[in-house]
Amino acid sequence: MVFSKVTFKTVIVAACLDTTKMMTMPNLPLILWVCIFMIADLITGLLKSKMARDAITSERLRHSIVKFLQYFGCVGLVMVLMNQKHESQAVIEALKWAYNGLTILILYIEALSILENLYAMDMQNPFAKNVIRPLYFLLSLAVKNNPLSRLKDSEKNKDGTPHDEFDEIDKAKD
Repeated sequence: MVFSKVTFKTVIVAACLDTTKMMTMPNLPLILWVCIFMIADLITGLLKSKMARDAITSERLRHSIVKFLQYFGCVGLVMVLMNQKHESQAVIEALKWAYNGLTILILYIEALSILENLYAMDMQNPFAKNVIRPLYFLLSLAVKNNPLSRLKDSEKNKDGTPHDEFDEIDKAKD
């Protein structure tokens, strides 16, 4: 095997390129997962609509494009801020944390949407009832079914029964 001669100059150039890459490039695995989750959300949403015999309108597809632009607009803004000259290394570190946190938040939102779509496709399926729905409530921290939400819902509902989006989906299917 032939190896090129490693000189001090090549080490310096490689270090500069690596530092520039770290400063300007996003965390590519996170961005890749965001893209995968967004595509999965779009596909499960389309399948859910098709199975429910809902019309797939251009307005709903436009919503997906707007969501994509909003997500990547926020990520791009943080990347631009990360690549500005800052006096403090702490600011750069805070922006890196903000970037990673924002991407993880987007992944979380998309994961919840995928689970919701999967459950709505076939709510009678034992897997959907016993795995997808509990997983959704676990990941959403039961935000929509906590005591404060129930109190708010009982004020809205005349019969005093709390409800969540799955109960509304179940009623629509019946």
